Amino acid sequence: KDGLITVQIKNDQPLDYSKGRDKGKAKLSYALTATFRLADRTPKGAPLPAGGGAPGRAYLAFQAARLKSDFSAMAKLMDDLNAAELREMQKDKGFKTDFAKLLTQVPRAIQVNAGLTDGVNALLQSQGKRPNGRATNASVYMVMENGSWKLAEELVKD
Repeated sequence: KDGLITVQIKNDQPLDYSKGRDKGKAKLSYALTATFRLADRTPKGAPLPAGGGAPGRAYLAFQAARLKSDFSAMAKLMDDLNAAELREMQKDKGFKTDFAKLLTQVPRAIQVNAGLTDGVNALLQSQGKRPNGRATNASVYMVMENGSWKLAEELVKD
């Protein structure tokens, strides 16, 4: 309800291997509950101008920061959840090496071809080329946070 899904798992079972004082009467009991909000990625809203308007400019600024490995600029152009994840990943001693490897596959020469926005969410369609020359298409989801467009999700397909 209200875009939320709640999953609940309960278990109460005897432990076959319990011996000793409890003489096989021990039980394993637990209950787990998790609630998720599913993102509505249904395209909706008004068409954006060529280049994707303000959301498109924010996405291209993110791309430029990514190609420079400017993690501070990237975080400012990502939604709060993704920015926090990026900051956490940077604590890993191998992060910069892994990121450099990732950059060898990141599309370049990206153009935003189309987009829709409802003023709070935007869906962009873009094209680019990987360093090996292979063409890519991407669906990019941007969100308005604290008065700025931020990258929420990028789905790239060859």
